[in-house]
Amino acid sequence: MKMILALVVLFIGFNLFADPEDHASTQACYALQDNNKDASVNVPTQVCLESLSISPEYATISIYSYFFPNLYKNLKLMSFVRQTEDFYSFSASSLLHNDWKSGCDNGESVNLVISGQVDFTGLGNVDELNITVEQQVTNDTCHSTSRQYIFKYVKQ
Repeated sequence: MKMILALVVLFIGFNLFADPEDHASTQACYALQDNNKDASVNVPTQVCLESLSISPEYATISIYSYFFPNLYKNLKLMSFVRQTEDFYSFSASSLLHNDWKSGCDNGESVNLVISGQVDFTGLGNVDELNITVEQQVTNDTCHSTSRQYIFKYVKQ
C-alpha cells in the first residue's frame, strides 16, 4: 500500500512541476492546411492537445492542452457511438468565436470540430484525429446569405 501511495505522489509531483518543454514533447499538433486564404484571425493556425478522454457513463469529453486550453473550454460531445466492442467513434465541437451582429452588419462564427475513436475505457489516441474548423461569415446579417468555409488540419 505504501508503495502504491508513493508511486501516486511521485507521478502527480512530476506532472505538477512539468516544464513547458515536457508538455511540448507529449502533445500532438495539427496544422492548418494550405487552403487558408479565406481564414480570419479567429481561425487557429495550429491545434495542439496532450490527452483526450470520454466518460462512456456520462457521455462527457475532456481534452487537455497545456498551450491551447482556450480552444477546448466550450467543448461539447455531439455524437458518441459504439463501433465494435472495443471502440467508440465520437464527434465533438467547440465554439471558438461568435460575433453575429443583428444590425445588418458583419457576422462571423467559428466552430472547432474534432472526431475520432476512443477505446472501451474512453481513452483516445491524439495522433489519429480528424480536426476541422467551420467558419461562417457574412458582410450583412440582414440581407446576405452567409458563406461557409471548412478548414482542414493535418498532423504535424
